[in-house]
Amino acid sequence: MDEDEGRNLLVPVDDAEDCERALQWCLDNVYRKGDTIHLLHVVPHAHNSSFSHLDEHQDEMLAEQARGFIEDRFLRSLEASRVPYHVCIVRGETDTESVGQLICQKADELRASLVAMAAHNKGRLVRFIVGSTTRYCIRHSHVTVLVMQNN
Repeated sequence: MDEDEGRNLLVPVDDAEDCERALQWCLDNVYRKGDTIHLLHVVPHAHNSSFSHLDEHQDEMLAEQARGFIEDRFLRSLEASRVPYHVCIVRGETDTESVGQLICQKADELRASLVAMAAHNKGRLVRFIVGSTTRYCIRHSHVTVLVMQNN
């Protein structure tokens, strides 16, 4: 990437407050003029194949709810700071590995310079049995992953 070109910075978000802190840290410490922030959110697929028209309606409702919370919690501060951004809401499985794969794929697609993400507080047993999206991204991403730990 040319020195004068801006970078793509990927920030996966959900409704946890830790994501707001990860975005703010990224803006305060990594972002520079010309960069673009890409917010990525995964919404689950509706899985009722007998009623596909209901599935589509439910998918759209979930996507609309996601757009609403992203606007309320993230976009106002980006717009106030005049930071260029893109919002990507994708439908997919919401287990740890699937979300991690989607994040890594998006980072590659964007040729992101960085993935800045929050580590959510899960107990040790849950992390051991289920895993962690953050851990998945650290192990599989071709891009640098910055992890904001909980306070």
